[in-house]
Amino acid sequence: MQPTRTRRRRSAPHARPAAHTLLAALLTLSPLIPSPVSHAQVVQDRKPAPIEVPELAPSITRLLEQSYLTPEQARDLRLHHGIWRDEDLASPALRARAALTTARFWDDSLRSPDADPLDRAEALIELGDPAGALALLDAPHTPHPSHSTLALRAARLRAHALFDLGNADDASRSLDRVASLMADQQITLADEMAEGVRALLLRARMKGPWRDAQQDYRTITTLLARARDELDRLAWSPRLAEAELLNTKDNRREARQAAIETLRLNPSCAAAWRLLGHMSVDQFDFQTSESIAARLDELAGKIASEDNARSPWAAEIRARAQLRQRDAAGAIEILTPALAAHPTMRSLLALRAAASAASFDAPDTDARLASFDALSRATPLSSLALYEVGRTLSDNRQYELSDAFLRRAVEREPHWAEPLIERGLMLAQAGRDVEALDTLRAAKALDPFNVAVDNSIKLLTELLTYQRFESEHFIVRCKPGRDTILAREMLPALEAMHDRVCSPDNGGIDFKPPVRTTIDLMPNHEWFSVRITGMPGLHTMAAATGPIIAMESPSDGPGHLVGPYDWLRVVRHEYTHTVTLARTNNRIPHWFTEAAAVYLEDAPRDTRTVALLANAYAADRLFDLDAINIAFVRPRKPTDRSQAYAQGHWMYQYIVERFGDRAPLDLMDHYAKGTPEEAAFRTVLGLSRADFFTAFKQWAGDQLIAWGARLPPGTPDAQSLIEQAASPAHSPAQAIERALEAHPDHPELLAIAVEAALRERRGIPDPSMTDLLERAAAARPMDDAPHRALARIYLTTATANNPAEDIEARAIPHLEWLDAREVHSPAYAAELARLYAERGDHARAHDKALRVVRIAPFDADSRETAARIAIVAKDYNAARHQLEALIAIEPDRELHKKRLAALEALAENN
Repeated sequence: MQPTRTRRRRSAPHARPAAHTLLAALLTLSPLIPSPVSHAQVVQDRKPAPIEVPELAPSITRLLEQSYLTPEQARDLRLHHGIWRDEDLASPALRARAALTTARFWDDSLRSPDADPLDRAEALIELGDPAGALALLDAPHTPHPSHSTLALRAARLRAHALFDLGNADDASRSLDRVASLMADQQITLADEMAEGVRALLLRARMKGPWRDAQQDYRTITTLLARARDELDRLAWSPRLAEAELLNTKDNRREARQAAIETLRLNPSCAAAWRLLGHMSVDQFDFQTSESIAARLDELAGKIASEDNARSPWAAEIRARAQLRQRDAAGAIEILTPALAAHPTMRSLLALRAAASAASFDAPDTDARLASFDALSRATPLSSLALYEVGRTLSDNRQYELSDAFLRRAVEREPHWAEPLIERGLMLAQAGRDVEALDTLRAAKALDPFNVAVDNSIKLLTELLTYQRFESEHFIVRCKPGRDTILAREMLPALEAMHDRVCSPDNGGIDFKPPVRTTIDLMPNHEWFSVRITGMPGLHTMAAATGPIIAMESPSDGPGHLVGPYDWLRVVRHEYTHTVTLARTNNRIPHWFTEAAAVYLEDAPRDTRTVALLANAYAADRLFDLDAINIAFVRPRKPTDRSQAYAQGHWMYQYIVERFGDRAPLDLMDHYAKGTPEEAAFRTVLGLSRADFFTAFKQWAGDQLIAWGARLPPGTPDAQSLIEQAASPAHSPAQAIERALEAHPDHPELLAIAVEAALRERRGIPDPSMTDLLERAAAARPMDDAPHRALARIYLTTATANNPAEDIEARAIPHLEWLDAREVHSPAYAAELARLYAERGDHARAHDKALRVVRIAPFDADSRETAARIAIVAKDYNAARHQLEALIAIEPDRELHKKRLAALEALAENN
């Protein structure tokens, strides 16, 4: 549903447009570039804050305060709820229970014959020793006094061990026994109910639904609800099972809620923390995932005194986060010591194979997959490693390779929905929509309640109804309705963009993608996010997945993230990714593809970017070629990722200026062959990466001087000059003025003087500041403050009927400076269109009017202005297009139709 546009008063021809109010507001905002070097402020590195542990449920506290509890009962309650004391772990059996809760599977207590065999078997399965677990489960034993021996738990563990060993028939019989017990017995223990549910989920993965997928899911949720709400309100295992189930359905909100409820009943439950860590990684919340990994390490050391306790589940979360951020080397670095300690742990082995795949090491990937399968004694049943490799390759946009591994995973486990879901989402990103829809429908038959599947099926089904607009290199798709206005006029601009980006000249990539690129113009932010990830909540307005670029319609109102924006600049960035990824077989370093994309936006740096670079240079915190990639994927402070974008662009510019337009392209060709960056730099640039960085820093320092953001060596800083000029007879303002008289072009002094003058005038500049501001603009050409102030002075002076007829014209260069750096507001372009039109410069007026329309394509005032300027210029086709757009935007206004009819008559007479 489209947002309702608020009716605004129309402006008369050549009168100030409604956007002028916005322009005045923008010209009042004047953040200065922080003064160079001496005033640089650097944000200190931040470690992730410790994760907040949910408050223990008050009902548990009240229960433990009951006087009727024996010491043993109180001890067992503390153990069960994860709040034990050191003295509670007085025996190997008691310690083993605590070790299992905290995922300390290697603890000596879990090898003790005094521990519960089921606890020991579970630990062995987690560590990758299903044969050892099966031997324990098959050995005759009596119920252990420290822990209830649950028939359903034993059956689940047996089935899990047999599954890992490749014994499908025996695993199936064990799971059928669970199904029979769940159907025939009246389960009275909440923990046993949870065990039965976990076994039924494994059975569904192995054999498919035992009745009907929807009915099975409802049965399971009913059983969990009974365990949670009727059998034992303080039992945490049903809540954990519910959280795990909901997470497989991509129901993040309710899964997280169930995991938090688990931790309120057992704050030491490592399985709940692990699940929250996985969800954080999936949502790109890497600070939270790192805090959770630290919590898991803390739990792993909770019952032992050694300093080197490291949770393998913490390593798993950290490695998964690095893979999610395309840092394969970082994942391998994390997994290597974890696997040295736990060499047969299947979750770690699967991730290690995925890390090799992300490193484009096909032989090692195959070898690790073979090693994973060799852990089974018979034909392997588990497709976990294949699935992890396939999903990681999908994240790395290696769609054909991903498809090969995901197909193998689906063939091996045809009843497990996860590989099928991942394949369907991957195919959607690859632009194979019909195949994706078929795959996701098959996944829905296995898992009718998965949110991402449901969202994606709805989206892909809707995409089939979208209108298509095609040109030589692009397909634009949009929902029928208002967005067709924009979609129709995108193609000429996109083709011009293609010529620029793919050109061999002026820093172009000199490469054409092998297939047409599809631009999906999504009607709102939610559908844009679903198009990219299958889920809502993506925090940007456009993204490329290779041959597909999705963009949120540049509109304001409910359902939109950022409102209007310069869609062409944003899409040019994303299309550059499409081209560079295609040219390099998706093997381009992260910093380099981002650098090329920013470079080919063809937009000058704004003030904030210059300030960020100046501060980093002053503090000697520019990233080297290792650190810049880490800054994209593992930012240590809030500004790291922004600096990585800005500095990457800066380094790319340096390569072009020093080594020529071909140098980045030659580097890309080496990346495509798999050449390491060090070797590529030596071959193409004749420099090691370290020498390149040294040379770049020297060049960067000179650029900062030219920008007025760094003082030349030997130049005294502003503060010392002001102190020299100061005397008891002079005010601070007079001291600044005296210092500036002696050093009239000193960029730091000029910045301080402008700031002081604006402060004195409460932020409103006046004509007496003109000379100071013009000098500041010349000395600090990347600072927007003088341009904003000068534009405001010239425009407001003209409004006050200043006798100088050309006073408004003097605002034009400053408005052009500001407009070139603006992404979201059409106010500068609208004012420039008015100024050019008043001076009879119809070509420039029309160009600016089209820029206004590009940023705010559904704003009626912008379309009216563009139509009016086109009519004055006698460009009746352009005027007709704008009036037809107006009719589509406001179909209820007869005035637009009358204007179009009048235009047709005018065109006939001319």
